[in-house]
Amino acid sequence: MRRSPLASLSSLCLPFALPVAAVFVYACSASSATSGFDTDGGGDGGSGADGSSSSDGGANDDAISLGDSARSETGTPGKTILYAHTNRTLFSVDAKDPLLALTKIGDFDCTGDAGTVSSLTDIAVDKDGKLYGVSPKTIFLDMTVNASSVGCTGKGVQLPAAGNFYGASFAPAGTVDPNAESLVIASSEGLVFKVDTTSGALTPLGTLGTVPADDGRGHTYAAANVGKAWELSGDIVFLSNNGSPVGFATVRDCPNPDAGSTTNCDKTDTLIEIDMSKLKPNNTGSVLKSVRGLIVKAASCNDAAHTGYGSAFGIVAYQGDIIGYARERSGTTELSLTVRINNNDGTACLVADNTALAPGGWAGAGVTTTAPVIVPPPR
Repeated sequence: MRRSPLASLSSLCLPFALPVAAVFVYACSASSATSGFDTDGGGDGGSGADGSSSSDGGANDDAISLGDSARSETGTPGKTILYAHTNRTLFSVDAKDPLLALTKIGDFDCTGDAGTVSSLTDIAVDKDGKLYGVSPKTIFLDMTVNASSVGCTGKGVQLPAAGNFYGASFAPAGTVDPNAESLVIASSEGLVFKVDTTSGALTPLGTLGTVPADDGRGHTYAAANVGKAWELSGDIVFLSNNGSPVGFATVRDCPNPDAGSTTNCDKTDTLIEIDMSKLKPNNTGSVLKSVRGLIVKAASCNDAAHTGYGSAFGIVAYQGDIIGYARERSGTTELSLTVRINNNDGTACLVADNTALAPGGWAGAGVTTTAPVIVPPPR
């Protein structure tokens, strides 16, 4: 069983309600690039009733949303394509919009009551816009994005036993493979693999490392969990960064990670940075570069409704943010929270509660490796 997602902004977040019943949003003033955040001009736009953005200012001119008017661009190399999804439904994300407006694309045809799996736990999108998905035991290859649905039926390949698979991303050319992007997935046991996009065969790439005594930011981990393998809680994401690749993951500390168990695991995720130079075929060692920090609510967030944001089941990187798609339980309701995580120290702020638009809780997210990123300072 998975836990919940999140994200942050080390800045003042002022709550206000848009004229959209489906979304409660927080407008956040961005801080400087040195603090881990840069919206590259921001903008004063908001969300329309269909979740689309009305902003004409924003982060980067090569960023696109994938609404009806832009869906023809999904196969355009070099464009920043950003998705988020619940267990059953895919949304495009407008990276130019400071509120990260959503547009519903459609349901996965391989999930749900008539599907081959109960849910998708993550997706990955390659530089040409091709979509791949993962469930705990299955990889879905070369999925098709249609006008109102996402085709994955008949594209699934059973995965070998290695825990439950929760995270997927493409690694840029020059990392796993010297000449091509590589599909990478990670499991609850903290194991990382390359996936053959034709056969689904797996090649080990390393592990996510082990839990330290503390995160270096003043937060300690349970003594029973120290020295144990990090368990993947949410997701992995890799960016090319103009030839200096960078990667991140959201993990949790657990007393029995080898069993893929969530019993007595930390209820708050930790953001870690991946050492991309170690992400190599048949590596059996750690690919952990640094612990960036426990993902906790930033002191500057003006968000009285939440003390934290659950677990970041989906993450993407854009500029100096890790955008987290978090799932948090409130009574019997699974909330879908969009948050920004400071990629330097892991502190987080709420951007929007998208539960009405995307009910059931976020499950994953994906972004092309060409998305612009501001690398955090060394630790």
